Amino acid sequence: MRAANACIITNLAASVAGVTWMLWDYRLEKKWSVVGFCSGAIVGLVAITPASGFVGPHASVAFGVVAGTVCNFATKLKFIFGYDDPLDIFASHGIGGMVGNILTALFAQKSVAALDGFSVIPGGWPDHNWVQLGYQIADCCAGFGYSLVMTTVILWIMHFIPGLRLRASEEAEIVGIDDAEMGEFAYDYVGIDADLGPKDTEMQRAESPALTEKDHPPVAPHGERQ
Repeated sequence: MRAANACIITNLAASVAGVTWMLWDYRLEKKWSVVGFCSGAIVGLVAITPASGFVGPHASVAFGVVAGTVCNFATKLKFIFGYDDPLDIFASHGIGGMVGNILTALFAQKSVAALDGFSVIPGGWPDHNWVQLGYQIADCCAGFGYSLVMTTVILWIMHFIPGLRLRASEEAEIVGIDDAEMGEFAYDYVGIDADLGPKDTEMQRAESPALTEKDHPPVAPHGERQ
């Protein structure tokens, strides 16, 4: 029963987070973004991971809404602090993991954990185990600190190994890493402004020279030129 519950809440949290992210993107673009839904689904999966097996379906909906909202706005952090994160990895996995870790303390239930017949836990806030929130926050800080320090050390060592330099040249960044490193484009944007059909806008008419009868002579009856 506990495994079945884990499957249900995992998919539910991902679905709700996907819809939530898509709705937040809609407020800006006024379009339904498939990429936004997929980003939200990933965030929902990240957030529900620490709580899988400890919360019920109702709580997983809250996980999806909160994670989808917080992580969507967290994508702006790279502009505020000026770090390079084109795929929003930190906003999705870093912030999403912290959100899920904290929400676990707020929604974990010992009755859900006991569905397997032998697990005994003190639970979270629903079971009046208020101190669990402190444990979860401490876990976030410890995990963040360890990951930051160890990743920095590993990347610093790689930086001084020939052929493993992390920073790309300015020219490579302008051209694109795919073209600079592989000699071809991973994403072909050629023809992105292809003709999609008649689209005569006011700007196009203003920029085009006025047509005269010499350019388009009038057509006589029966299709004969005058």
